[in-house]
Amino acid sequence: MPLYHDFADHYDSIFPTDPETVGFLAKSFAKGRILDLGCATGGTVLALRKKGFRADGIDLDEAMIRIARRNAAAAGSPASFGVADIRSLSANALYQGVYCIGNTLPHLTDEQDIQELVRKMYFALVDGGCAVVQIVNYDRVLDQNVTALPTLRADGRTFVRGYRREGGILRFQTVLTYQDEKYHGDVPLYPLRARTLEAMMRSAGFRQVVLFGDFDERPFDPRTSFALVARGVK
Repeated sequence: MPLYHDFADHYDSIFPTDPETVGFLAKSFAKGRILDLGCATGGTVLALRKKGFRADGIDLDEAMIRIARRNAAAAGSPASFGVADIRSLSANALYQGVYCIGNTLPHLTDEQDIQELVRKMYFALVDGGCAVVQIVNYDRVLDQNVTALPTLRADGRTFVRGYRREGGILRFQTVLTYQDEKYHGDVPLYPLRARTLEAMMRSAGFRQVVLFGDFDERPFDPRTSFALVARGVK
């Protein structure tokens, strides 16, 4: 997608690896093989590697993966990063953990595609394995007609984010400004409600499905939570 290709060189500044996210994932997964679906520049994968997990990642954007591989080489990490559509997941009972964070899942704008990927995540896990999904709380966005997210500023960069409804889809519209550069993005997203994601996970076979409002494990509130984090066990 042009947005993420243009954004790749700025990603680590705008979205640095979050220790709280890494901590949540490390507590959720047993030590073993872990897969990041939509890994971007690989920061979370590399952080999990440092904690003893055999984490790897895939992302559709070649520029993101190029940077992830460069970051892995700089860190001396054996993490593997591949260019792939997350819908191509076909592993069977291979991973102790699979996660899809950073609001990646709503980029699949067809509900059937999302349900199918959730099902693939289930089958990719060993028995007792865990899946984690993190998206924006679209219940709040839709019910309160949220049209803008907080502007992010870091290292001289400004990232403006907004939503525009278009039928059953949200257009995620962005402007990234850095020095004399300015990038405009417009990406369709599927506004997945909490009850729908939970139902998809349970339908796929996940048990112990728990919803959180963030990686600090606060309870999910559809009215006030900014994020939705869902965790399920096979």
